[in-house]
Amino acid sequence: MAATTIKIQPSTATTLRKLGEKGMTYDEIINEIVSAYLAFVDKLYQRANEPVVGRPLQEITDELESDTSSRRRR
Repeated sequence: MAATTIKIQPSTATTLRKLGEKGMTYDEIINEIVSAYLAFVDKLYQRANEPVVGRPLQEITDELESDTSSRRRR
């Protein structure tokens, strides 16, 4: 496999070493981070496209207004 060289700050190399486990290469650590990030983004995308399930907006608004007016009475 051909390898390339990328320049990173020493602090970045330190962070990568801390994120990986003993014996892992930078390539393995970076691939693990990228995979986790992509899975996270995919999950966010899926959640954004799911139907919203919860309480009706009017119920939430009424509750917030009730909280605000009860604080004013104190």
